[in-house]
Amino acid sequence: MTDDVPRDAADALRALDPVPDPVLAAARAAYARRLPGALLAEPAEASPLPGVRAADTARRLAFAAPDVAIEIEVLDRDLAGRLLPAAPARVTARRADGATHPGRTDDAGRFAFTDLAPGPLSLAFERPDGSTVVTSWIRI
Repeated sequence: MTDDVPRDAADALRALDPVPDPVLAAARAAYARRLPGALLAEPAEASPLPGVRAADTARRLAFAAPDVAIEIEVLDRDLAGRLLPAAPARVTARRADGATHPGRTDDAGRFAFTDLAPGPLSLAFERPDGSTVVTSWIRI
């Protein structure tokens, strides 16, 4: 075996099943939108909303990190949620195409965005202590 075998195998796979250009472009765009040093809040199990029927079209999502939780509800192109523990913070809805929608949480940690364009979206929270928390990407 030589050191060329892994490279040759990778070259063969690229020739037989190349990654589509739109997928490469989306991956590069997502990588460019990363926030080095930010704490990643990963998907967690969302608790059901009391009094909401299963046929409701709203999606409940939750994200968690060691010292923070984010709960959101997505209904069509609107998004509402809360940051826990509750604190005033700057929140930015970030799109894969680079567009941003700035906002703020209230004293109870609540925030909302309306009429968001469909597609990938991540939320970034700048907390009072100077730390930043980001959610993984979701689809609106």
